[in-house]
Amino acid sequence: NGYLAIAPGNAKFRFVQATSYSSIITKDLFTTSVNLEPSAKQLVFLADTGVNRQLYAVKCETDRPDSGYAKIQFVNNMANTANIPISVVFNIKNADTLMAHQLKFKDVKDFVKVPTYFAGATVKLFPSDSLKIGKSVSGKDSVYAPPTALLGASYVFSGLSNRKVYTCAARGIYKNTNSVAMPKVSFIIVQ
Repeated sequence: NGYLAIAPGNAKFRFVQATSYSSIITKDLFTTSVNLEPSAKQLVFLADTGVNRQLYAVKCETDRPDSGYAKIQFVNNMANTANIPISVVFNIKNADTLMAHQLKFKDVKDFVKVPTYFAGATVKLFPSDSLKIGKSVSGKDSVYAPPTALLGASYVFSGLSNRKVYTCAARGIYKNTNSVAMPKVSFIIVQ
């Protein structure tokens, strides 16, 4: 199933620097621990602002979706957004769809079932207060996401596999323009 079996309880993680193309440890960076629940499928995230490192676990348990669909949960792993909630917007065929709203650091939005034709959507991160949310003529929620409020990089995913389960993580450092640390989106296949 793709998960490493680890004894429940307080699991210790050691972060090191190794030489290129080998497993020879050249430097210990830090060691920390996180509490893991028994019999649970979990992802462990590391968030680091350079000053504040945090390790935490997120449950990834859900049933596989029906044929023609995938499931995605959303995680805010941007450590310096505790007081700046973010939103995740999918842009599909030039229409913005709000997928997760008001996610503070370490917040998780439960799994959302999405059709696999969402493949090719552009995933964008915004500060939640920059979005204009209202009702469309059909009565559904509509969202206007101003391009100037975009946090860092957007991500175009080429495909959502049929009946797969993903975690979409916002990562990086809010308002950082360095290409390594600027806000980005990662998709992790969890089932």
